This record gives sequence, structure tokens and C-alpha cells, in this order.
Amino acid sequence: MNKSQVGQEIIRLLQSNSTKLDYGELPTDKIGNQTLGKANMLTNNATIYVKGTESTTKTAQTIIHEVTHISLQNPIYNQREEVIAFMREVKHSRDNLSYTQIKAIIQEVKSLYPTIPHR
Repeated sequence: MNKSQVGQEIIRLLQSNSTKLDYGELPTDKIGNQTLGKANMLTNNATIYVKGTESTTKTAQTIIHEVTHISLQNPIYNQREEVIAFMREVKHSRDNLSYTQIKAIIQEVKSLYPTIPHR
């Protein structure tokens, strides 16, 4: 996680807040997709399902994604929040995202989470 700026930010968040990481068995969501992690803003707890992440890089990206949800503290879960979490996850591997990459993330979020509100 120390290899990227976003990873370092997440480490600082974990150290400074009462955010906790748990590790659990690999579940699926309501529509059958594998879930790599989940965040609970009420308890400041992120659960990472390491068996599903398959590599240290993907584990780090999943931690970044879920802790980003907690750090945003949005009262209403929405697609915008997912886009931000996915963008920060990708920024762990590369510093800058192109317009095309951002657009692809937005499209992926729309297809993965069609029932949640945009904002």
C-alpha cells in the first residue's frame, strides 16, 4: 500500500480514525456477483474477502476501495461514490487516469449497480 499516494492516504486514514479492517469468507451479492469487500459507514468497518482478491495488489486495491467508502461518509449510497472508490482503486496502480479510463469506470459502475441512484 505504501507504493502509491492513494495507498499512503488510506494507511493514514486507518491509523488516524477508528476504521477497522476485517477479513472474512467470500460471499456473493444479491445478483450473484462475487463480493471482494464491503464497507459499513455506521461502524467505520471495512471487511475484505481476501480469498476472492487473489493477489496482494488486488487486496490492496480492495482495501482502498472499501476504506474510500468509509472516508466519504455519504449518508446515501450512490453511483458517484462507487465511481470515486473505483477511481482511487485504479490510482493505486497508476497515478493518472485518462478521460477514456474514467469514462470506462463510469460505464462499469452503471452496469454493476443499475438500481442505485446516480447521486
